[in-house]
Amino acid sequence: MDSIKPFPFRVIHHQRQGMARDDYFVGFQVCKKFHIDTHGLAFLDLAVEDELANDILSLSKPLEEIKAEFLDTGFGKLESPILLQPAELPLLTSYKNGHDIKERLTIFSNEFFEIRKSPTAGWGAFASKKLYQGDQILVEKALYHAIYADVTTSVRSLPEKERLIANDMFGHKGRDGETHEEAVWNTNAFAAYVPSKSGYKRNMPGLFAVAGRFNHSCLPKIDYKYRASHESLVFTVRDWVIEEGQELTISYGQDPSVLYYKYGFICECGHCRRFDPRKSEWS
Repeated sequence: MDSIKPFPFRVIHHQRQGMARDDYFVGFQVCKKFHIDTHGLAFLDLAVEDELANDILSLSKPLEEIKAEFLDTGFGKLESPILLQPAELPLLTSYKNGHDIKERLTIFSNEFFEIRKSPTAGWGAFASKKLYQGDQILVEKALYHAIYADVTTSVRSLPEKERLIANDMFGHKGRDGETHEEAVWNTNAFAAYVPSKSGYKRNMPGLFAVAGRFNHSCLPKIDYKYRASHESLVFTVRDWVIEEGQELTISYGQDPSVLYYKYGFICECGHCRRFDPRKSEWS
């Protein structure tokens, strides 16, 4: 990597989030290096003018608060800051037009990607512009958190808008007698380790209406992590470069048989051993 050179702060305006792989916040005081979850490196300049940063970037909180968190955290424990505001709820996949029910072409978009119909797997996420390793593209809070036994009750107690969005998601019924709410949760929920009263972290999976639309690949382009401190799921670019229009994929797991029995599809990503259910011991 080339030595760090000063760049005008506005150079990173085109990224807005400002944390792409080769972007640097470089100033005249202290720079702290931090490790992105995707193993990319970036530098946060603790001398950047707060007012300017807040005007230009889509930060989740004032830059001075982000700086304080970095200074108060041990070097070995540094995590990339949450830069984006939590995502808005997606639209329902269909709408009523007179007496007809029409399917939407796009149900969610931000400056990095959009959720639209996929040519191979229902709905999917597609890059709206060129993306780079380390780019933070999605911060999302769950519609709800629950364990399997409480899912149906949790969904039915949601406000109507959130309940309709939750039930609008695909659910593969892999168990006899499963409700639609349980099938949706079992197909789409993300692990979320949250602190308990005893001080230990427990897994309380959450349903995320935007994140749940990302399709699977055994060689994913996007990494994700649940950040309990922000009660948010954070999606970050894993590939070095993603071109505009490419589908953004995550990993649901590496076992093709699990993908078939839990999620209801045979992986066609081309990076794994293709599963043949006819040869499965469970057939």
